[in-house]
Amino acid sequence: MGFRNDLLTVSGLVAQNESIGITNAATSSTTFVDVGNGTTNGWAPWTGVVIPATKTYLLHVDLTNFYLSVAGGFNIIYFQIAVDGTAPTQLVSTPFRAMSALNTREDKAWRTAVALAAGSHSFKVQWKVDNAAATANMDGFSVRCLTIST
Repeated sequence: MGFRNDLLTVSGLVAQNESIGITNAATSSTTFVDVGNGTTNGWAPWTGVVIPATKTYLLHVDLTNFYLSVAGGFNIIYFQIAVDGTAPTQLVSTPFRAMSALNTREDKAWRTAVALAAGSHSFKVQWKVDNAAATANMDGFSVRCLTIST
């Protein structure tokens, strides 16, 4: 896929998962919701991630091909990662000045420290918009890559 696959050979990598969107997903929610339902649209959750030891890890998040469908104005898509159904680990805002409906694709990457207990965990990308008149979208061919390292 092209995301930091070189990390696979670097000491400190714990786990990595890439997911291509199932089909397009959209939201006009002003409260956080999952990006799609994970089975028929959006990104599938990353489940069964086995963490070897209780400590703080670095979570790398890379997202591609999301956009707002709103004519003009200044609106914001917010993202967060829910770990085991609990969020946020870190809120990330991505401002857009929408040039025209449905054509300003963006990518977003961020890193955050996350305390994890040893054992199995799940991760979901969630999003919301700041204005219910705006709609956040992700293409079915977009990619979500999550990487956990020490």
